[in-house]
Amino acid sequence: MQTTTFNPVENVTCFDLENTTLENLVQHAIHVGLCDMQIEMLKEQFEQTQLKKTNKAAVFLRKIYADGDVIILGSTTDSIELIAPFLEIELDSIKSIPLPQNFNYNTLFDFSTATFKALEQATIKQNPNLMFGYQHDFIHLLASNVNLKPSEIENKLKTTLTFCDELSNDKLNSLHLTNLFFKNRVPVAFYFQTATSTDKYLSWNAGFLQSILDIKPINTSSVNRAVVLNTILDKINYNGIQSLTLTQKDSLAHYNQIIEK
Repeated sequence: MQTTTFNPVENVTCFDLENTTLENLVQHAIHVGLCDMQIEMLKEQFEQTQLKKTNKAAVFLRKIYADGDVIILGSTTDSIELIAPFLEIELDSIKSIPLPQNFNYNTLFDFSTATFKALEQATIKQNPNLMFGYQHDFIHLLASNVNLKPSEIENKLKTTLTFCDELSNDKLNSLHLTNLFFKNRVPVAFYFQTATSTDKYLSWNAGFLQSILDIKPINTSSVNRAVVLNTILDKINYNGIQSLTLTQKDSLAHYNQIIEK
């Protein structure tokens, strides 16, 4: 029987803010289809990075990782501990849904593809828009009745959890699972809390974070202008000129000025 392997980082693009030019950064962003908001964020972060690099700052944002219509990660160094907090903003914006009653989480908390398909079918009935919009393939599940501890999650997933906060062993042993975040059917992030507090502690699937760090930047070499132009023309051909973003329109106008000269 063939098993499908899902990769949570297959659509993630890495932009190097440290070793590129602004023009090269923008051209690559247009080529992969980032929206105006993302490109403006990239430009702003690029300028800050270059300034801090010039001033020899100890820590500054070196890379940004984009996934579809959402900027999801920033990395100051190659350290996993400094990569996760940047993503927390987007996690909190994903609408949550409760675990469906027919998902047998008390006796079988299985993250296999088969179980996820059953879970997906049940949740889509409750929330038909679950798989659409900017969330893409993110699913945020509430697990308020699940008594799983971090160590049990690690055992079931055969991975290590990386917490954003430094926690003592006693604190870790008092935590239970409250929220799960799937990316492309893979559990990538978890919120835990204690029975006596509403404070939540975010942890990441360490394998997911390492996969993020392994993505090579696309903009370390110069972009082919003809490729970017073809990307814009293809979008016009399929969806009309009104479908272009402001950045794409500006880029097209720049090409026209070059041709006219």
